[in-house]
Amino acid sequence: MEYQQRLNGKVRALHASGKNYTQIVIAIAVTFGYSLPIAHRIVDAALCQPENDGRLRHRAAEEGVDFPDIAVGADNALDLGDTRATVVFEQLAPRIVLVDGFMSPEECELMCEIAEPRMRTARVMSKTNLAGNLLTSVRDANTAFVHEEFHPLVGTIERRIATMTGWAGARGETLQVQRYRQDGKYVPHYDFFSNKSVSETHALSVAGQRLATLIVYLRSPRSGGATYMANLGIKIAPRRGTALFFSYPDASERSGTLHGGDPVREGEKWILTKWFRQRHRALTTSDSHQVAEEV
Repeated sequence: MEYQQRLNGKVRALHASGKNYTQIVIAIAVTFGYSLPIAHRIVDAALCQPENDGRLRHRAAEEGVDFPDIAVGADNALDLGDTRATVVFEQLAPRIVLVDGFMSPEECELMCEIAEPRMRTARVMSKTNLAGNLLTSVRDANTAFVHEEFHPLVGTIERRIATMTGWAGARGETLQVQRYRQDGKYVPHYDFFSNKSVSETHALSVAGQRLATLIVYLRSPRSGGATYMANLGIKIAPRRGTALFFSYPDASERSGTLHGGDPVREGEKWILTKWFRQRHRALTTSDSHQVAEEV
């Protein structure tokens, strides 16, 4: 991503005048209209990279960090081995990629059928217990874990995700299917762990921090249910078979990945979720239930 090279001088002038880092970021965002995550990156580049050429690169690739990502070619086509998909939207910071055709309508419907008999009320992370809390005012949905032994399709989708992101399935949580009925929602939240609760501390000890999220839309509601990137002013309408990927190398509010699910107004929304982790998991089914809930 290109940005105005004159901002390098502006950032350094603000720094020389005694402004602190946060003040400089806000000044760049407000004065020049950049989102805060982009403003953070510009300030970092200007202050820490004197040779900066006015170009921002994806942090993981730039620093050689081992990190899940989607490599987007010149034609925006993704060869996933058993199918081809198309990138229809891509953002650098925070890293967001929207992929059409990740799953076929038939695959989406079959995944819902696999998950439906296993549905239970979704929980959120708890400060006091590993099982999490039932807080429908925060997250009003049902959820089911889908393991590879349930159906060959689950293994197919795991392999497709690994091909697309370069991240082995075992370096991530068990696939989850979530169902949001009418008025079902999820208030804005972060997916990474903060290490401020019993359940999050346990999750970090099992497979490390969450690094990225993949959401596949399996059934689209007739109205509502958009994924809302609250810090960015972006809404993604749920379209069957489309996959939304976003990552958070900086597991903090600076990541710009505060997101939620708008209330479903009519119909139902079904999604498939994969969370990517730092280390390979070695989990029993019961362990998976404890660590695979969103923050």
